[in-house]
Amino acid sequence: MIRVIAFVIALSCCVGLISWTHNALTDAGDDLVFTEEVLYGDGAVLDGRVISSSIECGNHMTWYVTAAFGEEDRFDTEFVFTQEKRETEDWYDWNTFEVYATNGWGASTSGTFELRNTASGDMIRAVAAMTPDGEEKQMNLSLKNYMDYHTLDYELRYTSDTMTCDEWLNCTEHFYAQWSDSLLDFDAYVSNTCPSYLAFCELFRFPVQEDEIVSVTVEKNFEGGINDINYNVINSPEIRFVTALNGSGVYCIPVFVKNGQSAEALKGEYAQGMGIYFIPWKERTEYVSGVGYVSASTGAVREVTLDVENAKNIYPLPETAIVYGLEVDEETGTAWMLSLEEGTYALTQIDLENAAILRRLEVLTTDPDSEDNYPTWHCREDVMLIEVGGKLALVDLSGEPEVDFVIELGQTREGFQYFSGDSGGIWYDGETLILAGCRYYDESVFNVLAYDKSGPLYWGQFGCSVYECNDPGCSPYIMNTEGGVTIK
Repeated sequence: MIRVIAFVIALSCCVGLISWTHNALTDAGDDLVFTEEVLYGDGAVLDGRVISSSIECGNHMTWYVTAAFGEEDRFDTEFVFTQEKRETEDWYDWNTFEVYATNGWGASTSGTFELRNTASGDMIRAVAAMTPDGEEKQMNLSLKNYMDYHTLDYELRYTSDTMTCDEWLNCTEHFYAQWSDSLLDFDAYVSNTCPSYLAFCELFRFPVQEDEIVSVTVEKNFEGGINDINYNVINSPEIRFVTALNGSGVYCIPVFVKNGQSAEALKGEYAQGMGIYFIPWKERTEYVSGVGYVSASTGAVREVTLDVENAKNIYPLPETAIVYGLEVDEETGTAWMLSLEEGTYALTQIDLENAAILRRLEVLTTDPDSEDNYPTWHCREDVMLIEVGGKLALVDLSGEPEVDFVIELGQTREGFQYFSGDSGGIWYDGETLILAGCRYYDESVFNVLAYDKSGPLYWGQFGCSVYECNDPGCSPYIMNTEGGVTIK
């Protein structure tokens, strides 16, 4: 069911200042029409709530939308035009720390690859030796015959008002040197682009399993040089890190899991055992000259890297634990960890300084026959949401933490995918849960869902006529951003 909500005057003469959008947006946006499509339940559950969002077009125009729900639903908008391009990227949290094994990649060149003297290079050379000039050949090799530990990709980015870190290393650079002199001196390249990488890989090592197979395809030119490579590992386990960054350093937990329908932890080789590690920042003062790196920032901003030598396992965990999330509260010195232990998803609150468990909540159990057992975890000050396999659990943190309800998402499960914990709004009064969110570049102002302990109550999708603009120079730039969605 679709109904028209309101008409609101939203544009001003400022729009005419951008010539390539003037005609299109005059037709689509002078009178904005908001519509509600009810996909499940009754929207009366929203009465009394105020939901705010925004629509941005081309990084110059923004409509701030406020929807008040009651006997007469009302949508109000405020239009803002900026002559300068809006830097919407600042809306995102770019601070990240990702470590994983790249099990598939391809590379090609009009020249010839020069392979590095590594185990990975040996695999490629082995296939190349069997490949006639001017032809292509694919072979399956035992990965265990060539390397003992997985090679890791590494990306670390942290930015604050006073410090910055930007390090990355793609594992394809371990395989070949390309034709660039900068990659021939690999140690210098790593020191410049990613100084914490080598020490980190000594701290956490992930053994190659006996059943891992690597498929290597090599194409050679008529002169016998390698100009095309494809590399794909079969039966590879999942390798990742659960991380949290702040101004003191990085909290990280290794995850090493056998791929398959049932999650099964594998044994890694970690210098201080399985657990929650804390690695502090240190100021970077030494640089290797000559390879693709911009010198450190001057002034108040310091460039930092990880002080891996002073890493510490602050909270040991069983080798069989599989961790999905970690939320650190620096003010209280505590953290919430979401883990899977013997078929049960559990939330554990930890005193980080004293490495002590403050409380543990068993939230919900897995379905051993389901292939969808990877949880989604949204954390706010007073509420946590955990979704897995179509079940939604709500943990109330406003008092003594407790699981308020566990329900089936049912017909609203698809709508739940529109909700983003980073940008979406959460409202809970102890009985009714309301969620509102939108996806980047999604053609709706927001999606709204409501639940209580009985199950789903409502799912509605709210559209706006501004998205009907058909000008190819405008519509691809319309996006829901600017702080996400809030509910009051």
